[in-house]
Amino acid sequence: MTTAGDALRAGDIAGALAAATAAVKAAPTDADARWLLAELLLLTGEAERADRMLDAAALHEPNPAVLEFRKLLRAEVLRMQVLREGRAPKYQGDEATPAQQAALRARMLLRLGDADGASEAA
Repeated sequence: MTTAGDALRAGDIAGALAAATAAVKAAPTDADARWLLAELLLLTGEAERADRMLDAAALHEPNPAVLEFRKLLRAEVLRMQVLREGRAPKYQGDEATPAQQAALRARMLLRLGDADGASEAA
């Protein structure tokens, strides 16, 4: 059987994902196997499954790195929602700065197809 690492080195992400999934099924309490599967799930755009995998890894082997990874994962999910779906981003502090408001307005106008308006807003 090919390992996830071998498949990934060969450029076979689907094969790597299948091998990592099999490794987790074979050893469900192996936090490292779950971590690898979470990373591969992220590569394939399955952020929610990756988050669940990290949650399970933390249950079996609590590790501050898992918590940090989950924070970064959630930030990436929000970032993609802002870019792809037009969701309003979260900012540090209570309100967006004037520069952040201008950037948000420009992004919204770009999503609406108004390149000139976006250029003016930015």
